[in-house]
Amino acid sequence: MLKKIPSHRMNIIKKFMDSGLKQELMMIPSGQFALLRSKKSPKASLECIYNDATLSIRQVGKYAYELVVRKIADDTEVSNGDGSEEYSDDSVSVLSVQSKKKDDEWTFALSEMIGFHKKWNKQGDMAFVWNNTVGDEEDENVQFVVTPDISLHDVDQFLQTIHRCEYEAKYKESSSNATNEDLEKIAAKSVLMSIDDS
Repeated sequence: MLKKIPSHRMNIIKKFMDSGLKQELMMIPSGQFALLRSKKSPKASLECIYNDATLSIRQVGKYAYELVVRKIADDTEVSNGDGSEEYSDDSVSVLSVQSKKKDDEWTFALSEMIGFHKKWNKQGDMAFVWNNTVGDEEDENVQFVVTPDISLHDVDQFLQTIHRCEYEAKYKESSSNATNEDLEKIAAKSVLMSIDDS
């Protein structure tokens, strides 16, 4: 399974060592989660879903992982008082509304097919971007903008773990067998599979 990373190098990442299923392996504790719609969409191109959220990698089975975005409790979303939320007409898709209301988290099956990669957005912030595989619009991405106090080294450690999980999901074997070349191929395929979000 995944190689352990020395704790002194993982200061911003939680690591759970329990042996049961659905355990979170790593977490980036703070960032902003948003939808990135294609230019063809009649809706707003950028929609903030959670102003403050966590991003984690969860193991859900042998060689099976998912990416989890979870809202932090005091997010500034408007509620109408009856448990439902109010949105402008063009702010969010039907599936997105359902996702918001369900446990305040979004989950994505982790494989190289989701096109997970890092980039600097137009505002100059470090962000993870990937294909919205649970959305109801074509050519839609999501992004997690990492807060500035999280180091690039920690971001790279998270990304490396993503690629190791994608390797295991693809080959159904431990990533301890993967060479640097194998992981570079996984990373390159992820970029290739990403939707153009420029």
